[in-house]
Amino acid sequence: MYSGVMSSDRGFSSHVVAAIRAEMDWQGHTTRDLAQALSISPRAAQRRLTGDVDISLNELSEIAGWLAAEISELVDLHTPRQTATTHNHPSPKTRLQGLPNPETKGRDNA
Repeated sequence: MYSGVMSSDRGFSSHVVAAIRAEMDWQGHTTRDLAQALSISPRAAQRRLTGDVDISLNELSEIAGWLAAEISELVDLHTPRQTATTHNHPSPKTRLQGLPNPETKGRDNA
């Protein structure tokens, strides 16, 4: 029976969680921000980001909308971001590879 949970494959799940975490980090979002976006407790959000609890497809959709990302960008790291407001925004794949982000050079992290 299909449960709407995206992860029967732990490798896939960790791949998606890594993309979500990279995007959150790049945008300066916290676990508490994610909890508010999903209307869940911070602990429940943390459990999703650590892979202790699978992210449902509905939650993935909500997260993508909250991050202004396409679901495909979070699921398939080969899909580059192509939005008008973020033309120089590196893809989650680039951030996961640890490449420097030229947009953050000299930016105050406060």
